[in-house]
Amino acid sequence: MKGVRIPMKTRIGIIIALVVISTVLLVNLLVGPQQTPTTANDITSFEECVTAGNPVMESYPRQCRTPDGALFTEEVVHGPDKGATPIEPTLTQAEAETYARASDICAEVGPVTTYETYNTNSSTWWFTLASEKQGCNPACVVYDETGTTEVNWRCTGAIAP
Repeated sequence: MKGVRIPMKTRIGIIIALVVISTVLLVNLLVGPQQTPTTANDITSFEECVTAGNPVMESYPRQCRTPDGALFTEEVVHGPDKGATPIEPTLTQAEAETYARASDICAEVGPVTTYETYNTNSSTWWFTLASEKQGCNPACVVYDETGTTEVNWRCTGAIAP
């Protein structure tokens, strides 16, 4: 019994199709589906917020806000070995908040709404201020050693007309 003869052009086409299909399957297997949060409620960290494509504020440490208003702050580790002992603040959070709430400079922008973070690199306490300035998320910054305050506007950049 004789075998079926397949023309050369057909054989080449089948081989190319098999190579393409194998390549696609191999790439999908190696890379795998990307597991990114699909809704703002799925986001639980700064890294996930950035990966989801949300805007990152030009502040230190950087911050990312989801469409539903959740704010995530980048965790920054200091020191040459990235395992350095954090600098302990001299003020307590409550003392720093008292300075923030009593600050005339910060009060001109808006009232303190929440505590955000203590920045070990700059030895500052950061408290969110309520403000209506579009594209900005101002903070009252309290310097740990002196108790002096300033406003950091943390604006995201150009505002569409």
